[in-house]
Amino acid sequence: MVPTSNDLLKLLKSFSEASKYWRTSLATSEVTSAQTARLEKPLEELEKLAKLIKAHVTKVGIVFKPENLRSVDAAYKTVEQLSETVVLTVTVVAQLSPVEISDIYHSEILGLVKSLLSTTDTFAEELSLLVEEQESTSTETSDSKIDQRLVSVGRLWEHCDELIDLIKTGKLGLLNRRIKQSILLIDDGLDEFAEWAQDP
Repeated sequence: MVPTSNDLLKLLKSFSEASKYWRTSLATSEVTSAQTARLEKPLEELEKLAKLIKAHVTKVGIVFKPENLRSVDAAYKTVEQLSETVVLTVTVVAQLSPVEISDIYHSEILGLVKSLLSTTDTFAEELSLLVEEQESTSTETSDSKIDQRLVSVGRLWEHCDELIDLIKTGKLGLLNRRIKQSILLIDDGLDEFAEWAQDP
């Protein structure tokens, strides 16, 4: 059965609600208690999934271009694939343990995944608006709507790139980055103190 625009809207709504649910669940032990197959190297899988999400987001961005949106079947399938990949990502993140990878590193990964889920939720809502607009009129979509779709695609790419970079640099890379930030803050504070000491 070929999906209709109504089916696509239902899928997007479900995807948006799932993104909200997973984002809040990551903060609780509820998500870690889910029964999932255990992975030997969840960080490697998380990196692969981030790359896959980036690819799916690109496809969704292309398929939801107003002139391409007439093919509801393609739009439905690409959103479905993106949704499945996001769910897999959450299940992999649930397998990460702060005891094994350090609290700071775990918190940073969770923060990035929550940002990814938040943007995914916004993206799904924007796509729903595009579908509704496409349904209600056969005229071209305004440039601002197109730009908004592309902005969300860009944000999702950015979150994926940050997650990939964090996994590649590892916990020592994160620690190094944090130490450099702290040194810069201390240097700024000392400079301001020196200026104040000269002219109180």
